[in-house]
Amino acid sequence: MDITARLHYTRIAPRKIRLVANLMKGLDVKDAGAVLTHTRKRSSDILHKLLKSAVANASHNFQLKGQGLYVRDVVVQSGPVLKRTMPRAFGRAAMIRKRMSHVILVLSSREAGGVSRLSPRHAAETPVLRDATAADTHGEVVAERPEKPGLKKKVTSRTPLGFIKKIVNRKTI
Repeated sequence: MDITARLHYTRIAPRKIRLVANLMKGLDVKDAGAVLTHTRKRSSDILHKLLKSAVANASHNFQLKGQGLYVRDVVVQSGPVLKRTMPRAFGRAAMIRKRMSHVILVLSSREAGGVSRLSPRHAAETPVLRDATAADTHGEVVAERPEKPGLKKKVTSRTPLGFIKKIVNRKTI
């Protein structure tokens, strides 16, 4: 079941809201609130109020508690643009665009089969790094997946040679 909260005609550019909105996608409601509380952007306060509104919608309309919910999606769309002018040199005028945004926040319950990006299932898929052996050289570390012990992958921490070639092969004057 999806619970939505909408915010229209916010006087912040969509680019600026998307920076913070992408941080909270896939998180539990409690974790998303903590992320928004500690983020130092103007749009984090607006998104925090929208998150509280979505949780209130869930508890009032669907009798769902906040602990079983997570942020399934945050959609930020552009709204109307206010056009203003600013005087410039030689009697010219420059256009200033004051952009607005529409934000849609979608919550879903964990019982509905939703999986967060921090769930244990996804944590098992990440490679585990072990110490380098004598066969590994130049700071290479072998990564081994726990579910497939025979599969090995080398992870390098060196600077790529293409970058150094570009620096060395430049013309000098």
